[in-house]
Amino acid sequence: MPFAAIFQPAEIKATLRLALPVMLARAGLPVFVIVDTLTVGRVGAEELAYLSLGVVPTLTLMLVGVGILQGGMILTAQAFGAGDLASCGKIFRVNLIHALGIGGLFGGLCLALPVLLSAVGIAPDLVEGASHVARQVAWSMPFMLGFIACQYFLEAIKRPGAGFAVIAGANLLNVPLNLYLVHHLHLGAAGATMGTSALRVAMFLAMVLALMFFVRDHKRFDLHFRLREIWSPAALKLGRRIRRLGAPVGFVQFVETSTLTILALFAGRLGAVASATHQVSMNVNQFIYMSGVGMAAATAIRVAHAVGDGDGPGVRHAGYLSAGLMIAMVLPVSILLSLMPRGVAELFTHDIGVLDVAEQAIRVVALVALAQSLMAVFVGALRGMGDVIFTLKAQAAIYWGLLVPTAYGLGIAQKWGVPGLILGLFVGVSCACVVYATRFTRHSLAPVERQ
Repeated sequence: MPFAAIFQPAEIKATLRLALPVMLARAGLPVFVIVDTLTVGRVGAEELAYLSLGVVPTLTLMLVGVGILQGGMILTAQAFGAGDLASCGKIFRVNLIHALGIGGLFGGLCLALPVLLSAVGIAPDLVEGASHVARQVAWSMPFMLGFIACQYFLEAIKRPGAGFAVIAGANLLNVPLNLYLVHHLHLGAAGATMGTSALRVAMFLAMVLALMFFVRDHKRFDLHFRLREIWSPAALKLGRRIRRLGAPVGFVQFVETSTLTILALFAGRLGAVASATHQVSMNVNQFIYMSGVGMAAATAIRVAHAVGDGDGPGVRHAGYLSAGLMIAMVLPVSILLSLMPRGVAELFTHDIGVLDVAEQAIRVVALVALAQSLMAVFVGALRGMGDVIFTLKAQAAIYWGLLVPTAYGLGIAQKWGVPGLILGLFVGVSCACVVYATRFTRHSLAPVERQ
């Protein structure tokens, strides 16, 4: 496909108009954890280890829920592309019910974290500290997933600004709230997570108000809730469609985040300093990767709009254009990380032991960030087409069959520590990126069909 046909100014502008707010909103989500890490890191490596071991496994559950809700986003975007606005609201209502129900279930599962940590050999004092953090995450889970369902709906109908505004406002409040809870009240990692959880409740309420007062065409989108319709045959059928698309995406999220959890547990076995170093390195990586996740969401929406419109060439253009824009955005950041890794690590902690290892680890993160962000874009393009089963199988095979053994071999067996763990991550995401890019190239040539 000719380069000029893909990178047309009008197409770039249309993609960025949707992608930038979505990317900023996605990048804003890990900022909560980054601010928590920055604040707790000033207390000491032990509290930072509590935060890492308490947050990473519980985020696995949260991101699985986020993945399941993407089924609703894909269906909404395809309906919007086809001009079926009334179906958009119906899909949103069912997706929101799923969000609150899944959030309640997963919040309960967070309370079992101490059992998991003890079973894998984490030291008892670290288990106790992490359990306090997990309890704070648990009660906010339904509200966070409810916020995500609202955000997905607005993004799918090309109104992403509200989600970004809410996340930006919450992040601004998180800084003074962290300082007060962590340093004034001396609540440590649990206090930082408590503040973040309270803000998640506020974010959900703000998005509900945004839907009520700022989406003026309620009738066209059929946004009015009717309790009698929750268990109607039409709603139950729509729920099955959402789960058919969303469950594989949720499983992919589980594979990805459980793999990161395994790496965090590997680091935890190496001690508090290694666990703290891993937390710093992954915060840097996740901040960059969330921009990739944002571009992936925008790509899925743009591709889904083209699918709904029956526009095969539009599907290919949307995928390739997003990939090119992603490289242009992340490559300079990766170069910057490789040139000044210690300066980046010093933003999080002044612990000399952590800094010495983090300097090496962040150099590897510079490689991971580019490969992982590009991988996310092609996954998003495949999701927009409804091609979710392939990514499920490929992700499980690559992450569990290649990434985890490689990370263990380099980080634990070869005693390369945290840099070795992250190098194993690079091997896995690079392989996945090639597989998904090849799949999209082949699959996008077939006739498109709305799910």
